[in-house]
Amino acid sequence: MYLLIFLNTFGLGTSLSLILFLNPEKSIVGYNSSDVNKLINYSKNLEQINIMQNNEIKTNDITIEKLTKENESFKDIKEIIKRNDIIKEQKTTINEQKKEINRLSNLVDILNHNIESLKTKLEREVDKWKRILKKVCKAIDKVLDRKPKYELEDHERLTDAINLDYYDYKNHKKELCKFQIIMARCLLHRFQDTL
Repeated sequence: MYLLIFLNTFGLGTSLSLILFLNPEKSIVGYNSSDVNKLINYSKNLEQINIMQNNEIKTNDITIEKLTKENESFKDIKEIIKRNDIIKEQKTTINEQKKEINRLSNLVDILNHNIESLKTKLEREVDKWKRILKKVCKAIDKVLDRKPKYELEDHERLTDAINLDYYDYKNHKKELCKFQIIMARCLLHRFQDTL
C-alpha cells in the first residue's frame, strides 16, 4: 500500500513504469543524475515505509499481547467468580447445617432434661410405693397378731386370701389352711390340664 502511494507520488503507477524506474538507462558517461536521485529518494522512502511497517507490526504485537493477557485475566476472573459462588453456596449450607445442629442439640438437651425429670419422678413414686407396701405389710402382721415377716411372697398369698374372701379374721389359721388347700387343688388342675 505504501509502495503504491510512493509510486503514485512520483507518477509511477504501473508495474511497467516501476521496472523502468528501478532499472535506469546507462549512458556512455554514466547514469543520469535525475534517475539516480529518484532511486535514492525511492530507497529512502522504502526504508521509511519499512520502519513504519515494523513499528506497526510491533504495535500490533503489543496490542495482541495486551489483549491476550486481558483475555487470560478475564478467564481467571470468571474462575474466581465461579469459585466464590461455590464458596458462598458452601458457606450457606454450612450455616444452615450449624443452625440445624444447634436446634437438634437444644432438642436433645430438652429431652435429656425431661428424661432426668421423669427418672426423678419415677424414683420418688417407686420409693413412695415401697414405703406404702412396707406399711401395709406391717399393718397386716399387726392385724393378724403375728410376728412381722419380711418375705413378700408370704404377704402376697395372705393378701390374695383376704381379697378372695377365703380368710376369716377371727379364725385366720383355719381359713388359711382352706385357702392353701384350694390353691393346691387349682395348681393340681392346671398341672393335669397341661399333661
